[in-house]
Amino acid sequence: MTSALPSDPALPGLDRLCDPRGLTEYFRSCIRPEHRNHHHIESCNLIRFRYRPGKRAIALYDVGTRDETTDQVSTQWLTAMTYADKSVRQLFKKLHVELANGEQHNDCSAFQSLSYLADDDLLVQVFPVDRYLPQIGDFLKDPPTDVIAGMLGTFGPGNWTVKNIDIEPGRYRPLMGLTLRYCVEAYSKSGGRQTRNFFVKLYRGNEGSVTWQRLIELRRQLSGYSCTFELLHSGTWLEHHSALILEQAPGQPLDTILAGGGKDIDQVMTRVANAMFELHASPLKMPTVHLADELWGHADRSIEFISWARPEFANVLKGIRAALSDSQHVVEPRPAHCDLKAEHLLIDDCHVTFIDLDSAAMADPVYDLAMMLVRLQVMSTLDGLSRVVTEAAADSLLEHYFRLAPADWRNRLPHQLGNAGIKVALFFVQHQVPDWPKRTHLLLDQIYAVLKGTTTCIPGKSIP
Repeated sequence: MTSALPSDPALPGLDRLCDPRGLTEYFRSCIRPEHRNHHHIESCNLIRFRYRPGKRAIALYDVGTRDETTDQVSTQWLTAMTYADKSVRQLFKKLHVELANGEQHNDCSAFQSLSYLADDDLLVQVFPVDRYLPQIGDFLKDPPTDVIAGMLGTFGPGNWTVKNIDIEPGRYRPLMGLTLRYCVEAYSKSGGRQTRNFFVKLYRGNEGSVTWQRLIELRRQLSGYSCTFELLHSGTWLEHHSALILEQAPGQPLDTILAGGGKDIDQVMTRVANAMFELHASPLKMPTVHLADELWGHADRSIEFISWARPEFANVLKGIRAALSDSQHVVEPRPAHCDLKAEHLLIDDCHVTFIDLDSAAMADPVYDLAMMLVRLQVMSTLDGLSRVVTEAAADSLLEHYFRLAPADWRNRLPHQLGNAGIKVALFFVQHQVPDWPKRTHLLLDQIYAVLKGTTTCIPGKSIP
């Protein structure tokens, strides 16, 4: 089964964007090293892809490089984009002027910051350059003084001074946002020494202020409420940097615990189930409401994208669309995370902490459970975890959650497994995971079987 994506006459560069193997040689010939250094492009992997038919396509690549003088191997993010409704060449010229005027910094890259590839009408920006996130370069090389001062303010009484800062890029969504991890080592005049970790979330414009206000309001509501779960502290929003500063919550991420072999899987997943149900049953009032129609809209758009990418999946996708439409439930919205996955749960001796609450809303809580179950099942496929561990974790979560939840909630599980499964199938396609056409097809078949009621297996199980 070929992994090629269809062409789009309005976007002649689309074929090139979706061909990482061909791009390796293409980038070698078109992307020049910065300052005449000796970096050589060795490989190119597509890791994120956004596409709107007839409008635009944006692709993020993890490019492997080698310094020919030292033989040192490293990686570099490159983003290539093309548009049907705007001049890509003019966009390149505009960004080139911004770089020349010092509006963006690119001291971290081994390659030329911007390139316009005329044959395919492509603009290529080399991280940390990003036309909607101009602050990235500053936060990577020379963090603003008010950012550091805010971090030092969490170290407690005394006059604290930074000794060392390690900065590591995390999740990057080109033109949308970036998460950085700061490990700050500091000392005080009284002889104290501490190391603390922070997450710096950079946003396009003022979009992060909504998340910040949501965190403040949820923390206010949670005060005085006795429970076994915690929410990430509200942090600090710096509007002039479009940055949200968050101190790392205590505990280990669930995915790290599972990767360690999961000796106490049932105990851990019991705590996760308790925390999830406590969140869903809590009196918290999220500022956003996601009704069934909205969730259905997301699923329908995902089905459209997958249908475009793989026309041969038309029959199973048609069946999934009909089954999802027919099985919608009228639900009283409850507090829900709405983007729950193992890395969004931190576990220590006392609490389970929910992080990354950007999508939190009043919604069907069973969607959270379904999303966790499907994502746990595919962790062996995507992250190389033991299938025995991930399946045991999913089975344990399902059992313990429904010991607490009302019995009629279980009736909504097949429908929400369908919604969650479609979201994961879209991830397979957009990120072109290894052997993605075969894996996507298997996942879609499992989703359809669950929706038809011919199996009770969680979608994602046993996908190689």
